[in-house]
Amino acid sequence: MGEFLLLGPVSKDTIIKGDQKTHSVGGAVYYQSRVLNGLGLKYQAAVTLSVEDKEILNFFPDKKSLLPIFKEDTVKFENNYYDDNPNHRFQRSNAPEIPITSEDVLNIFSKMKTQCSGVFLGPLLPSDIPVETVFELSKNNIPIYLGLQGYLRQFDGCDITLQPLKDIEELLKLVNILFLDEKEARAVGNPGDSLEEIASYLSTKGPEEVIITCGSRGSIIYSAKKERAFKIMPYAPIILNDPTGLGDTYMAAYISRKLVSKDPQDCGRFASMVATIKLESLNGFDKNWDYVEKRLKIVNKINLNKINL
Repeated sequence: MGEFLLLGPVSKDTIIKGDQKTHSVGGAVYYQSRVLNGLGLKYQAAVTLSVEDKEILNFFPDKKSLLPIFKEDTVKFENNYYDDNPNHRFQRSNAPEIPITSEDVLNIFSKMKTQCSGVFLGPLLPSDIPVETVFELSKNNIPIYLGLQGYLRQFDGCDITLQPLKDIEELLKLVNILFLDEKEARAVGNPGDSLEEIASYLSTKGPEEVIITCGSRGSIIYSAKKERAFKIMPYAPIILNDPTGLGDTYMAAYISRKLVSKDPQDCGRFASMVATIKLESLNGFDKNWDYVEKRLKIVNKINLNKINL
């Protein structure tokens, strides 16, 4: 097996919970690198940021797996969790235009040590990874996994809203597996449709699987091959810490599990447990594959005992 390529910006995040304000590293690539590193998988993380903020790279779990792409600015995000529900937040961003170009992609592939097994696209903003760049990636005939959220974010000043992407159909033709959350699904789907119907509709545009995460209510996986949707229940955390990056964590864990399992339910349960473990941490996923398996066995045993009762 080769190595995965993680592609997107790293961000400087401010997390606000009530009167408490903390600062951390963020971005899909950061959270996904922690998952792949913990699970023992090979990867290269190509991240955009400014030279002035290069100290951010020290927070990544494996410096040798980094391919920095220096741009004029670094993405900054403010995540305000305004109540006790981790699904509720307001977001603001400085929204710099620092795109990863087709030229950047060619340079990245020239630096990768082994064959690429698949690309994780983790845009935070619509301009981060232009559709033209995704098309360039698709020429390599490798799976493309997309977290859609960045393409849907529109700005009113610094404030963020979700709106359908103009080129979404062209983009989805190039994607093998699509990940989005419930709000994002509502933004791109018909208002009256169920999440299962939205996932099914999106799969007709290209992706073989569409995964919609619903926070504390679990996730929905639609498989075009099996022509059905699967509901994945969430796992309760031992302690609730930082919910930032849960969708990115789920995405990386789901793709990782697909290396050993073709069952969408099995992959979804594994990803759900990894997301729960991340929720218990302040700094992203910090365990390993064996730990995840042990937690799953404990939960399955408890559930089996409940059934027998």
